[in-house]
Amino acid sequence: MDPFRPRRVVLTRPAWQPLTAPSENTYNRTWPPLSSLYIATGLRERGIDASVVDLQATRWPASRALAGLGPQDLVFLSTADVDRWQCPNVEMGPIDRLAADVRATGAPFFLTGTHGAVAPEKLLRRTGARGVIHGEPEEAAVALATGAPPESVPGLLLRDGAEGVRDTGPASSVDLRRLPAPDYSLVDLDLYGYEILGRRFALFEGSRGCPFPCAFCSRVLQGRVMRRKDPDQLVAEVERAVRRDGVESAYLIDLEFHLGGATSRAFCRSMAETRLPLRWCCELRPREVGDAFLDDLAAGGCRLVHCGIESGSPERLEVLDKVGRLEDMVDGVHRILARGMEVLCFFILGFPGESEAEIEQTVRVALDLNPTYASFHLFTPYPGTEYAVPVGDGAHFVPPSHPDALSFDRLSRLRRAAYLRFYLRPRYVLSRLGRRDYGSLLRQARILVSQAVS
Repeated sequence: MDPFRPRRVVLTRPAWQPLTAPSENTYNRTWPPLSSLYIATGLRERGIDASVVDLQATRWPASRALAGLGPQDLVFLSTADVDRWQCPNVEMGPIDRLAADVRATGAPFFLTGTHGAVAPEKLLRRTGARGVIHGEPEEAAVALATGAPPESVPGLLLRDGAEGVRDTGPASSVDLRRLPAPDYSLVDLDLYGYEILGRRFALFEGSRGCPFPCAFCSRVLQGRVMRRKDPDQLVAEVERAVRRDGVESAYLIDLEFHLGGATSRAFCRSMAETRLPLRWCCELRPREVGDAFLDDLAAGGCRLVHCGIESGSPERLEVLDKVGRLEDMVDGVHRILARGMEVLCFFILGFPGESEAEIEQTVRVALDLNPTYASFHLFTPYPGTEYAVPVGDGAHFVPPSHPDALSFDRLSRLRRAAYLRFYLRPRYVLSRLGRRDYGSLLRQARILVSQAVS
């Protein structure tokens, strides 16, 4: 395959149904495509015309989004960006349609994201792509767009003739210290938001990877080995995005922000010193975090902490290799709340073999724990987990629920009931009204409407 010397490079992703997608029970938030922004920024720094066309945000028709593209251009089609690497959409229609639209332009294109990482040959043949980047995409995409021979770029599955394929070998992990600061002027920030945090929303990351062995979690792209940015690097890119690009809210999207070490601590302390006008949140394991780090979070202005509780059954947590006792996780959530930060707890319903009694146990833990927000998700057998099922050729990449769980329809009803029970409790609503915390009450209403009324 000849090297590419494109006139311009377009990074795009499909548009899934906004808010709740009933066919797969996922919530399609409109968050910026961070990986595509890294790539576009890096290419523009090298003098290449690169743009981000995010159909999830713009909702543009293909005729507008792909206008002017031709054989002399190069496209990277992301099926899942950083925020969805762990939990990609399973509905394939939006991917199929965008791939067909790109093919119609004549522009060569490569796939990035989880789907191609776990089933590269299947996605290559399904979409008609020139190749699939089956590792983290940033370094490989930049190499392809700057003229490197495709066969020399690790981590690719390439089309070789009419029916053949060629694999260039395993991809190496991306060194986060070499990534450019994402240029948020390349997208319209007014199109992005997080309903419980704010508008003009951005994503940042100080680290990638997670060393914990949870059996339900896919880390095909993130990996288990922790990699971190330099402390000053993260601080500088967030400050630039706020002061120059007008970012107002952000998610530090590290899988375990507390494992960011010096990078996470430096960010918190910088936020405490500079008082940047930024509403921000992060994710961590509540049982793992000491009081000193929680004090740093609070002092740095962290508004919201995501915590994965997953199940209310200690036996289920043990089977799933969810390290730590339920009591310790509950204690961690209480310690976060005591410091004035809001908490969003995640719970999963529909594990393989899970009974309705166990699901009720999980819902009862959510009610008793009483975090600021609760989010109930259905277990999906993602590739790369111990409970994976084979990737399909039909409308769904994998089934939206596990075949050994309760039926998808029954789980969807139980999930909806859990949302209604959590958010419509009189004591819960009255407690928010009594504190005159109307903003929090409005944000809780948004979650209820988006998740339960579908």
